[in-house]
Amino acid sequence: MARKSQKKSKRPVAKVVQLARKATSISDPVSMDKLMDFLSEFLAVEKGGTRLYRAAAGRSTDPEIRDTYLKYLRQTERHAELLTDAISRIGGDPKFISKGASVQMKRAKSMLELEVPPELRELADAENILLAETKDHKDWEFLDAIGSKIPDDDARDVISEIVDEVEDEEDEHLEFAKKAVDKLANLAVRRGQQTRKRAA
Repeated sequence: MARKSQKKSKRPVAKVVQLARKATSISDPVSMDKLMDFLSEFLAVEKGGTRLYRAAAGRSTDPEIRDTYLKYLRQTERHAELLTDAISRIGGDPKFISKGASVQMKRAKSMLELEVPPELRELADAENILLAETKDHKDWEFLDAIGSKIPDDDARDVISEIVDEVEDEEDEHLEFAKKAVDKLANLAVRRGQQTRKRAA
């Protein structure tokens, strides 16, 4: 059991969220400025996710994966709309780009521009989505965790409302992303074995 928990602590995304939660202790309120920074970053992640899903769906040759990508694309667009609306409702500017948001925009761009051999393109797309959904899932978990630390009643209610609408879909997105990577990785291995047999 000790080894298992040690491995979890080394996961980069989980580590970031763990440190963020320590920075916002249970007794500390979350300032509106800090909340706006968080929401700006989380919105950038959702927008990046829509670009990743759209690109992956356009290249996928697996009907089940493609249809699910398109379904999640629509849901992710809805999540971005919810965050945009939430920012406006609590007095923020949805066009504001925090430092964290800028990082996430660059990350999504780098994923989309990654040069990959054609035979690994679909697997790379699935891996990009898994990385994005892991970050996205942690963002919503974190937003839920800090909700009670928001001193403004109206803002707290808005955050609680959108988290309740999104959390089950985010669980589904992450689980499917894992399965898609497993499926496409196994397919890539089988194709590689077949190629080596023909070459021999």
